[in-house]
Amino acid sequence: MTWRGRIAREILTGAGYGALADQIVEAVDATWPAGAPAPEPAHHDAAAPPATPAKTPPEEREYLSIATAAQYLDCSEGLIRKLLAASDPMPSVTLGRARRIPRAALDAWVVRRLAAPAGVDDVLAKLRSRR
Repeated sequence: MTWRGRIAREILTGAGYGALADQIVEAVDATWPAGAPAPEPAHHDAAAPPATPAKTPPEEREYLSIATAAQYLDCSEGLIRKLLAASDPMPSVTLGRARRIPRAALDAWVVRRLAAPAGVDDVLAKLRSRR
C-alpha cells in the first residue's frame, strides 16, 4: 500500500466508511501513475535550520564596542568614554554612528600607558614646559 492509500484509508475510516475504505484505497493505488514524484516531507519531518553560531568572545573580536571594551578591560563604560575623550585618547574608529575600538590597537595603547605611567612629576614637567 502506498502512502496515498494509507492517507485515504485514515480519512475514510475516520469518516465511518470502514469496509468501503479498503476498496477506495485499492482503486487509488491502481489508478495512481507509477512514475509519480515522491511527496515532500511534512513540516515536522523537515530538517531543522542550522543553529546560529555562538557569539564570539570579546578576546577574539577584532573590533570592540564600548560595552565590550569595558568588559575586556574589566572597568566601567563611563571610564572607557572618558579615556576616549582624554588627552592621550584610546584608539577608536567610528563606523556610522557606532564607535568601535580595534582590539590590537587597544592592547598596544594599554601597554604604552603601563610602560610610561604619568606621575605627578611628569605632569608638573609638562605644565612647566608649556610656559
